[in-house]
Amino acid sequence: MAILGAMPPQRLEARGDRPAPLTFKGGAHPPYAIRWYGATSLWGHFRNLVSSAIASESIDSRDWMRPLAPEEMLAGVTRVLGLENKGTLLESLAQPLWIDWVADTGDDRDVSQAVGQMVFGEYTVDDGGETVTLPRGDVLLFGGDTAYPVATDEEIYRRVVQPWNEVLAKQDDHGRRRVWAKATYPKCETFRFATWHDPESFIIAAQQGFQRVKIEADNGSFMKDLDYVLSIASKISAEHATDHDDDGFTQRVAVRQGAVLKTEAVLKPLVMLAPYRTFIEIDQPLAQFVFRARVNDGQVHLALFEGDGGRWKLGAVAALKAWLEPKFGDVPVIS
Repeated sequence: MAILGAMPPQRLEARGDRPAPLTFKGGAHPPYAIRWYGATSLWGHFRNLVSSAIASESIDSRDWMRPLAPEEMLAGVTRVLGLENKGTLLESLAQPLWIDWVADTGDDRDVSQAVGQMVFGEYTVDDGGETVTLPRGDVLLFGGDTAYPVATDEEIYRRVVQPWNEVLAKQDDHGRRRVWAKATYPKCETFRFATWHDPESFIIAAQQGFQRVKIEADNGSFMKDLDYVLSIASKISAEHATDHDDDGFTQRVAVRQGAVLKTEAVLKPLVMLAPYRTFIEIDQPLAQFVFRARVNDGQVHLALFEGDGGRWKLGAVAALKAWLEPKFGDVPVIS
């Protein structure tokens, strides 16, 4: 497995009397910068914000912002830097601590990546005829406005984590990270979310696209939401399922009991399922979905809409890290 080469040091010089640039260009790859002063674009982002809030039942889904205990954070930092934990970071480093700090990073993807290249680059300056390499930060801290338009897990991943990791992948000792191997999840057919299916197609796709898991409830019982949605799909009837039975959160539908008897049931609006969408070596991460039914021209259709704001990706990364760590011994696995 090849080790990617380092980025050469850049020499910093004063700009002098050179004019400042007058033209700024946006990035070439999505997600692009938010057009805050464009009425159409701003309205589109507002609708996305409202729909995300409804699906996740919370407008602020930044679970990643929970602080670590100081001891836990110190243990993680010293492990990544390859240091002995001596109780404080300064004592562990046995040298002055340099901190890199950035903010307002996650708007345009390409601009965000350019900021990452500046942060992780190596720089030299002329000091009285001697070339001096400037010190690198030991710790990188992110300030506010990490990602736009709302700092959800998905937007942080698309606008900061992914483009910055592409920069880090090109570093070696200068960037303090080497890429020894890279695994890519193969493209495969999966359940089509946000798409209306007739009951038979829904059952087939759900049987193929989800891992069977038992979920422990707060009272100690176990839920099987996949069995629940399959049961509803196999028994649902278009008869008597009308629009006024839907209040936007719960739905009342007719289900079959036995050969001809029908009874009404209230659909669970939120279900926990584990679709196949990461490596089979780990359990597929659970995620929350909005379960909906509708009737059109006398035909009933079912759909599942993602309702966790992309938080399943964090669970997948953590599970992959836990799977890899025993296989690498003392080599730190950074996720």
